Amino acid sequence: MAGVEAEHSMGMRLLITGGSGFIGTDLIRFYEEKQVPILNLDWNPPLCPDQLPYWKEADILNGEACGQLIREFAPTHVVHLAARTDTDEATDVEAYRQNHEGTRILLEQLKSCSTIQRIIVTSTQFVCEAGYQPKDDLDFKPFTVYGESKRRTELITREAGLECCWTIIRPTTIWGPWSLRYRDVMFKVMRKGLYFHPGRKKVIRSYGYVGNVVWQIDRITHRTAWDGGWSGLLCRR
Repeated sequence: MAGVEAEHSMGMRLLITGGSGFIGTDLIRFYEEKQVPILNLDWNPPLCPDQLPYWKEADILNGEACGQLIREFAPTHVVHLAARTDTDEATDVEAYRQNHEGTRILLEQLKSCSTIQRIIVTSTQFVCEAGYQPKDDLDFKPFTVYGESKRRTELITREAGLECCWTIIRPTTIWGPWSLRYRDVMFKVMRKGLYFHPGRKKVIRSYGYVGNVVWQIDRITHRTAWDGGWSGLLCRR
């Protein structure tokens, strides 16, 4: 198995959008150790200065500029993380235009790159409110405009007519190294004695560790195609 995985990584060229963020930083570190060629398209510089060589400043809403960088790099695999992820805006879904419209523009550019074997598009568990059990992967119940923007992202992905394999993932709230939110917020809450640790009852919302998310993403890159070349694996936990 190790030999198969090493062979898989040797032929891999990884494009990450939004790779300067928290999850992207850990993802780049994972593949950097495997010596996989990496391109990070992000309008922000990397959180980790050591990852500057992989970064190209880019806005996914600028399809022409991104498309040129993508074709020059010729990726085999794409992990689309770029998004506005806060829930501050309460009413205007267009405030999250980068999420749904940005995905549409990006996918159009990716379709012109014949080297791509698989695309992983990041959605969120917020496409359904906490406690709601969806009947299937098209049963949505977003409770924030951020969640609505990601619902649109999923539908745009499904309707994009991609010829390569594609996967939508729905991470829960993630913590771990490089997470500024936990450095700036969670530890302050704990110091004030306001943190309650779950007991024996089932929690409404769970938290995922970034290392597990990176491992899951890597597992997806090893999956084979079915159903005409696409997969709909949804990772919520």
